[in-house]
Amino acid sequence: MKLSDYKALTFDVYGTLIDWESGMVTALKPLTDKTGRALTRDEILEAHAYYESETQRWTPEKKYSDLLGIVYRRLAEEWGVTVSWEECQAYGLSVRQWPAFDDSRDALEYLKQHFKLMVLTNTDNVSFSGSNARPRLFQFVFDLRLRVFKVTSRFVSSIKAFCDLFLALSQGPRNWRPDILHTEDDKDRKCDELPNKGQV
Repeated sequence: MKLSDYKALTFDVYGTLIDWESGMVTALKPLTDKTGRALTRDEILEAHAYYESETQRWTPEKKYSDLLGIVYRRLAEEWGVTVSWEECQAYGLSVRQWPAFDDSRDALEYLKQHFKLMVLTNTDNVSFSGSNARPRLFQFVFDLRLRVFKVTSRFVSSIKAFCDLFLALSQGPRNWRPDILHTEDDKDRKCDELPNKGQV
């Protein structure tokens, strides 16, 4: 299909429009500065990815900002640093301050001239609203926000729930909506269940 055949684009915000890796590394600086050794960016992100995945696996319905607080605690334990729960909570709330990629706003404004734009995110409402409200980010750009996905009225942040909702939006793999194109960062693609059609 040609790009012009699509009517709507969906965006997995964090990692695609928001530079979540830089946001994490910056927000973790109060912790990494106390480790007594120089951690590389890759070491920080790999450790974070491990504990985030493990925490999601055991507590799949936990709100994302609360999940990040637990990740912060686990990282502190691994790196031998004593932290307070208030510090963990502060890290969980840092999502609102993670920066957008430099070209995200301009690109979305251009795409909005040609497509309906929709958000797909497994972050919680407070985190996303903070990102969306910051100057020169995304205010009023999106036509639809599928917020923190309520599946059977429950908060969910798990990868499976993210995939389930995406499939629901697309009317399921047997009835794929050919006019919806999902966009995401290849590095952030964790939804093995997603159909191959309609994604880049």
